[in-house]
Amino acid sequence: MLLWQKKETKMTILTGCWGGKKYEEALMAAEISQKNIKRHEVLDIGLAYITHLVEKEDYDNAARKCQKILGKNMKLWEDEVYRFKSIGQLKAISKYLPRGDLRLRPVIYEMILDEFLRTDYEGFATLIREWPGDLYNNKTIVKALKGHLSKEPNNRTLLEALAELHVYDQCYSKALEIYLTLRHKEVFELINKHNLFSCIKDKIVLLMDFDTEKAVDMLLDNEDKISIDKVVVELKERPELQHVYLHRLFKRDHHKGQMYHEKQISLYAEFDRPNLLPFLRDSTHCPLEKALEICLQRNFVEETVFLFKQNGEQSQGLADDYGGTT
Repeated sequence: MLLWQKKETKMTILTGCWGGKKYEEALMAAEISQKNIKRHEVLDIGLAYITHLVEKEDYDNAARKCQKILGKNMKLWEDEVYRFKSIGQLKAISKYLPRGDLRLRPVIYEMILDEFLRTDYEGFATLIREWPGDLYNNKTIVKALKGHLSKEPNNRTLLEALAELHVYDQCYSKALEIYLTLRHKEVFELINKHNLFSCIKDKIVLLMDFDTEKAVDMLLDNEDKISIDKVVVELKERPELQHVYLHRLFKRDHHKGQMYHEKQISLYAEFDRPNLLPFLRDSTHCPLEKALEICLQRNFVEETVFLFKQNGEQSQGLADDYGGTT
């Protein structure tokens, strides 16, 4: 192409499209004709386009265009963030900020998090979940968050966000306290993932009140970390939970909790009579005399007859009196 033709092409792009406010077309044309237009001139068109969208109050579109136009230019990104701040539109640009190979200074992300913390708790919590924790100074955000919690100590959204921050900062016991208080569904995943069994030895009742089935499964799967004896002791004031745990243990292994089989007779009688007779049949560690005493006291006929049979022929007459054979 001749030199004058190149100049004419360049002038058409810059004056015809750009001058007519057709920024999208101008930008596309400039990108296609990059050999004829310098890089900084393409960037100028793009920046003008962003400005045009801001002036039209099309803030979301302006912020979205930043991704393509600003690329990996850190200074331009930070300039745009401060521009959006000056017009009260930090939220609009927040979802388009670079957080991959290019990272802005931590203060930029902290500024946006502070904006959300002051005006939109749900939005703040979303950013805490979605943004990598190393984008900002974790301690700075925790301090700011605790300031808001001092005014709203029971705000669930803020507490969940604080737990997320504690997990990133590896303060797992603090996160666990919050999740237990909130009865958060992720509490069991947190315990297993970060091996927090030493932190829950005095919180077994709380875990079982929250989700008995998950708690028992976790305890039985980790007997090497929290012993059977420890669990039984922790549940002594809650015999109904103690029964659930020992029953599930017995179903897994008839021998592991043998020292508690005598205790289980009373627990089955009180909370789970349908499973008492199967327990008496399957246990080889159950004291028959104690079992017979309890069943007689409660007038459990079927169980009493079975126990008489187990005691031998000398009890046959009594067994017959109680209803025959089993």
